Order: sequence, then structure tokens, then C-alpha cells
Amino acid sequence: MPTRLPTTLHVYPFSRLVNARPSRWEKMLAEMEADRDRAYVYYQPMREAVVRLCASGGQDRERIVAKLASDAGRIRPGRGQDPVRDNLKAFDAFTQFFLPRIGSFKRSLLRQDQEGGIDFEGIRITGLPHFIAEDRRGHLRYVFLYPSAWDKDDLNAYLQVLAEIIRVRFDAKPASMWCMNLRTGKTHRWRSGIQTRNRCVEAARHYRRLAG
Repeated sequence: MPTRLPTTLHVYPFSRLVNARPSRWEKMLAEMEADRDRAYVYYQPMREAVVRLCASGGQDRERIVAKLASDAGRIRPGRGQDPVRDNLKAFDAFTQFFLPRIGSFKRSLLRQDQEGGIDFEGIRITGLPHFIAEDRRGHLRYVFLYPSAWDKDDLNAYLQVLAEIIRVRFDAKPASMWCMNLRTGKTHRWRSGIQTRNRCVEAARHYRRLAG
């Protein structure tokens, strides 16, 4: 186990600890920051392209797609990965299934300061949704673009904590979070659950004890 753990964690690595066996924590704690960076960078071209498209009102798609492909082409792929293909596929899913459901784009959160974070059971957890928009009914929504295939329990833990971040940082209800599943083209239906909440609390308290 690392001799000194950071007391601030991003929501992504924290969510991976929530459902992990204690016997795996040592290895996960040693690798989780590098894993977060790899996971974030892989689909960053798609996220940037989605925000540009929304901010432009759906215009200039050809230029936006060209930049997406160029940026994704600079990502070093892992075994069996194709960053250009995967980013374009996720982007196309967004434009086909979700763009028509957005009433107006409000602002990007991709490059917002995330260092402040929120207090969660004695540790600081950082992270934000990807952008803010109004849906066609005029409801303000905090959008999380989800192109991956995470374990169900890990995803629920992530969304549980992200909903708490939205509540604290934006004074918004969990129902305002919009998880766009870019693999299925459907909104991921999620509701806060007592069991998941308790697991998140227990993981945070255990991490706090380890961090000293």
C-alpha cells in the first residue's frame, strides 16, 4: 500500500474502489491515477467534438469531425483498440440519438476548474459532468457522455457520486443528470439506491482511514 495517499480523488478512480475486494485495493490504488488518465484521454476527442457541435447549433459538422479524427489519431491505442473508429462511432451515436433531444446548449464543463471538488465522508472528490444543456421541455440537464462498457456496479457508483457533485456544485437534483449511453443510443436510467450509497460511504471512510 502506498505510504501516503492523496486526500483528493477524482470520481472515476474512486468509483472503481467502491465495489472492489479489499485484497485488490493495494494494486488499484497504485494504478488508478494512470488508469484515469488513459480512460479520460481515449474519448476526449469525442467529448470535445460534441461540445463544439452543440455550441455551434449543429453547424460545421464536417470541420468538427475532421478535427475529431485528427485528435483521435494521435492517441496511442492499446491492444485491439482503434481510437479513431471508437470516437467517431460514439460521436455519430450522439448526433443521431441525442442531439435532436437538446433544446439549447448552455455551457461546457470540460475545461472547468475541478480542483475544488466536494467533501464526501472526509475526503475530497473531484469531477464534473461534461456540459450543461436544456432538453426540449426546457429542463436544465447536466450531461454525462458515456461511450464505454463499464461494469454495472462501477457505473452506478460513479453516477451516485456524480449526482452528489451536481447537487453540491450546482444545487441541482439527481434527476437533472442526463447519462447518455453512446453504445445503445438511449438514456441510461439511473436512480439513487441505498445500497450503492452505503457502499460509496463505506469506501470513502475506509480510504480516509488509509490516507491518515
